[in-house]
Formats: sequence, C-alpha cells, structure tokens
Amino acid sequence: MKLDNWLAQRSQSCPERTALVAEGAEMTYAELEAEATWVARRLEAHGVRRGSVAALTMHPRREQVLLAHALMKVGAALLPLNPRLSPEERAAVIAAEEPTVDLSDPGQLTQTEADLPLLGEHDMDEIAARVLTSGSSGAPEPIGLTYGNFLWSAVGSAFNIGVEPQDRWLCCLPLSHISGLGIVMRSVIYGTTAVLHDGFDIDRVAASLEGDRITVLSLVTTMLTRLLEAGADLSRPRAILVGGGPVPEEPLEEAIGRGATVVQTYGLTEACSQVTTLAPADARRKLGSAGRPLLTTHLRIQDGEILVQGPTAGRTPTAGCIPAISAGSTTRASSTSRTGSMT
Repeated sequence: MKLDNWLAQRSQSCPERTALVAEGAEMTYAELEAEATWVARRLEAHGVRRGSVAALTMHPRREQVLLAHALMKVGAALLPLNPRLSPEERAAVIAAEEPTVDLSDPGQLTQTEADLPLLGEHDMDEIAARVLTSGSSGAPEPIGLTYGNFLWSAVGSAFNIGVEPQDRWLCCLPLSHISGLGIVMRSVIYGTTAVLHDGFDIDRVAASLEGDRITVLSLVTTMLTRLLEAGADLSRPRAILVGGGPVPEEPLEEAIGRGATVVQTYGLTEACSQVTTLAPADARRKLGSAGRPLLTTHLRIQDGEILVQGPTAGRTPTAGCIPAISAGSTTRASSTSRTGSMT
C-alpha cells in the first residue's frame, strides 16, 4: 500500500494553515513544503538517496524539522541523535549504526540543488526513522519505524483524544526520542500545528499555553509537578498527556482540581509511541489509570511482561526481529505499576 507524502498532501489541502511554530516564528504548510523541497534537493546533491540512513543531531529547532521532512522526500531514513550525547557516546552510536551520511552540521550541505525527482509517495513498510530506545532496560538499540507505524500510531491517538483543525500540540520533549518526534510526525499527518520549544522552561510553557493557544500538551511527571508548583494555568488544553514513568496520585488530583484534563499514557519506542492512554472523558473517573490500548493495538500481560501487538510495532535488530506490518507483530516491554515510557 502506498501513502502520499504527508507534507506535500497537506500543502495542497490546507496550505495557509500553520504547520510549525518554532523559535518565535510560524510556518504555514505551503512554506514548510517549499523549504523542505529546497533542502531535499540539496540533500540529493550531497549524495543522499532513497535507502540512505542519515544521522542528525535533533536539536528542537525549525532547521531539524525541515531536514526530517526533506529526508522523507528523498526516501532516506532519519537516525535522530540526542544533543546531550557526549562526543564519545555519539561516536559510539555512529560506529555502531554506520549511517550513510551525518547531517549534524547542516552548514556542510552544498548550496547546489540536484534536479532529481523527489518522492511523492511512500510504501507503508518503508523505514522512515531509526530511533534509539531509551536504554532503561539495557543498551539502547535502534528501532526501525515505518511510515505505516507512524500513520497507525497517529490514528490510534486520534481515536482516543480526537483531532480538531485548530489543534496546536506543544512539544517540549526531545526530538531524538519517539515522544517528541511522534508529535512532529502526528501533527503533519493530521494537518494541525506543532509548537516546538527548545527544552522545558516553566515560564515559557506557562506563557505558551495562553499565547500560542495550546490545545494538547505532552509532559513527563516532573514537568507536571513543576508547572503545578509554579501555579501555571493548565485548564486551557483539552488534553495533557503525562507519562515517562509512574505518576503519583497527588499531582494528578491537584491538576484535575485546577480544571486540567490530565490523561496518563504508556508507550515505548518499539511501538512508535502510545500503547495505552486514558481517554479525556475518563480523566477524573479513572484517576490513576493509564487507560486502555489504543485502536489497532493489542496488549496482554504474560510472565511479568507487557506484550504489544499491532501495526505500530517497529523492527528491532535483535534475534526476535519484528515484522513491520503484520497481524503477528509483537513487541515486549517490562511491566510497570501504572505507566511506562513517555509517548
């Protein structure tokens, strides 16, 4: 099955809608498409081709989002690297993964543009990104996430918390993790707005909730706690997703008491972000729960492990390699008491 390039499709269906807010500036879908196309032609002139793997240090900035979209237009897979890696750690990842090209210094790209055809569509099982796991249960390993994985992840989230044309999803999470990268991908699939912050700053997030008209927000527990301590108004977003580990009841109760719609979520890189997420309608009634499995995701507990099955399951390099899109796709995650990795 083929998929139209998401950005190209959105630039045609909603060209004047804001696609990205980053570094104090807004870009429409038409503007993002034009700039990503220009960058893609520069990548081709640099030798990046379909099937290439491109390492990119994912600072949460406009330039990195442009490069991610440009790589999709070329058909190359993104290998997002955490900016906080030490030189030694980064070198080890590069040596282990052997990317075709390292784009972490975008200034190295030639200004020459190649006049080669760009991809207007993608195969569902084509790898879009190779995202490293957190390493919380062992050494980090790259998970191959396909266009189909990202699409079905977005569909599952949409059926749970809904999608509105005016949605603006605030991302103050690392783009090197599936938590942040998933927001950028999800937003362009939906044709909504991703608001990107360069890290987590309490005052900036509090101001953005009102000034940027944020409707959806993703946080880890410590972020939620710090915003509550600072007295931030969390009542504006229609959904605040909180994950990254068990969430104590006290901050949940306080947030709900202040009018916030907080929904716990459990997810992992191997399943392309969310696996279970509480529905907003159940935020108060099911306080303390991480919700039900999202649409198309099957989950069961077996021998102390969480088994996840469905079309969001990515490809691992281990012996238990997971087929990308198949009825039998299964991945494993360590069981936690309430909620696991941030989605």
